[in-house]
Amino acid sequence: MIKTLWKEILRGKTLLRTLTNLWASSIILKGNGVDLGARNGKSSYYRFLKKDDDCNLMFSDLNPQSDDVLQVDLEKTIPLENESQDFLILIYVLEHLFDFQNCANETCRILKKNGKLYGSVPFLYQIHPDPDDNFRFTKSSLEKIFKQAGFSNIRITNLGFGPFSAGISQYVGVFKIKVLIFVITYFGIILDTLINRLFKNHPRVKAENFPLAYAFEAEK
Repeated sequence: MIKTLWKEILRGKTLLRTLTNLWASSIILKGNGVDLGARNGKSSYYRFLKKDDDCNLMFSDLNPQSDDVLQVDLEKTIPLENESQDFLILIYVLEHLFDFQNCANETCRILKKNGKLYGSVPFLYQIHPDPDDNFRFTKSSLEKIFKQAGFSNIRITNLGFGPFSAGISQYVGVFKIKVLIFVITYFGIILDTLINRLFKNHPRVKAENFPLAYAFEAEK
């Protein structure tokens, strides 16, 4: 993990993005699917996602710049047929939607039986309009959203180590020297690890109470 953190910081990525990418490395995309949060395959998690030989991946955008990108407004009906996709991706998208439940409902409609939804949302992260930034979700709220949409086998993964690395992540970006960013971030992770061992299960230091983000997987 530390080697990956070093490489990602050198690429200009945050701890949140690094943890997201590491989570994405466990995913193998199979069959037909759409990334509903990226207009192309340049997002950093594509260096970590694995694709099966039969994978056919499309991209979407609210205002696509090319004909091979699907135009999608995720707060309206998504222009894809019922049960037409094997997987869908929603990485750092739901927080930008006001009608997030419509998006969850639509993804369930589009997925085939046993189809997979993969995604993530920020929690302890700065406001980032694109074009707006509306919500932060907890683990329990995500479970309720996806259950209401019709999903099962919902898995929510906490991306974070605890309060120190979470706090450091809020301001470490002001530094320009990447080696310094790595050292400060790594120090926060070590401190969280040590404190959690000393005060195991204490709510003020438990990693699950200070997530930078949540990643989720859900099955139709």
